[in-house]
Amino acid sequence: MKFWLSLVTVREIEQLPTLAKLAEQLGFHGLMIGDHLAMPAKIESRYPYSPDGKLFVPLDTPWPDPWITFAHLAAHTQKLEFASNIYLAALRDPFAGRRFDLAVPRRLVIRRAHEASHSAPAAVAR
Repeated sequence: MKFWLSLVTVREIEQLPTLAKLAEQLGFHGLMIGDHLAMPAKIESRYPYSPDGKLFVPLDTPWPDPWITFAHLAAHTQKLEFASNIYLAALRDPFAGRRFDLAVPRRLVIRRAHEASHSAPAAVAR
């Protein structure tokens, strides 16, 4: 069984390299982060994916670029894989993943959504 650790709610992004090293030492298979270019200042509608209807991530949470973050964390680790919990493909360069694969060989796999729903996240950097 492969265990992944989500870092979506980590607001202290300067701690990500230390967390990545620790996750690797503890035997995690990979790390996941989210992808957002912007967040609204206020959300009035009910969030459908939580029991209380509130977004579980604070609105002032930083959202570093996933590809830059993956490359940075890969430089601090040896075998961790990286994935985006959410990947906004329409807002990204379609070749970003391929460039990451060239820079950090053998740590990237892009899976189609139907494959991802049964195994790992849709965009997985290894």
